[in-house]
Amino acid sequence: MKKLFVAFLTLLSLSCPVFAADWYYLGNSNSGKQYYIDNSSVEKNAEVAFVWCKIINTDGSFGVVRYAFIRKGKLVATLSTSIYDANGNYISSYNVPLNPYTLHWKSIPPETAGESIYYSIWPY
Repeated sequence: MKKLFVAFLTLLSLSCPVFAADWYYLGNSNSGKQYYIDNSSVEKNAEVAFVWCKIINTDGSFGVVRYAFIRKGKLVATLSTSIYDANGNYISSYNVPLNPYTLHWKSIPPETAGESIYYSIWPY
């Protein structure tokens, strides 16, 4: 866990603002939501990754979410979320403090959008 914490902090210290998005389509969920990953925002090493994702709802509204992934154990935590209406107008957002010990880590279930994102970062 100590190595994971050091890797997390190292990757976090290397982060810089993202000025342009490079959205890559991952697919649709069973409910019709469209999932995209911003290739230009991916920050990763062999153990941890940070990435921005866009989730477009069937009504056109969407969320832009920053996730942290841990490779070993196949875990994900939400770091930040911003919600927009179908016209692109900002509705709300929230941020989670960046502390690897207090983040709410979840297992990534098979055959989900989370797994598609995970494998787009670290292919099989």
